[in-house]
Amino acid sequence: MTSTIATGAADAIRAFYQEVLGGQEVWSTGGADAGGSLWFLVGSELLEARMRGGDVPMPALLTVDAPEDVAERCWDAGFVVQVHDDAFGRAMLSVVDPLGRRIDLSASAIEWSLSTTKSA
Repeated sequence: MTSTIATGAADAIRAFYQEVLGGQEVWSTGGADAGGSLWFLVGSELLEARMRGGDVPMPALLTVDAPEDVAERCWDAGFVVQVHDDAFGRAMLSVVDPLGRRIDLSASAIEWSLSTTKSA
């Protein structure tokens, strides 16, 4: 089966990746409204927005300066935000794109080192 981005869904995908996550669309393949893929550069991560055979794509990891700020922007824009524990029992923030893909938010090394320094 081919990818299935429904007509009109491309606008919601672009709003999520560009306006909310601050990414840049770098190219599309096969025309998004015709069911192709959209590719976005968010920070240093290249993310593909595409359904594969009707399945939700695998989760992605996005390293950002302030995960809480990204989660707040997603929430304010009406997108799903999830809080769960990672493998080490630490709280982890995730956002869900319009296709249902979970994107786990990780603090950049600078943010992590600042937060661990403050608590010491």
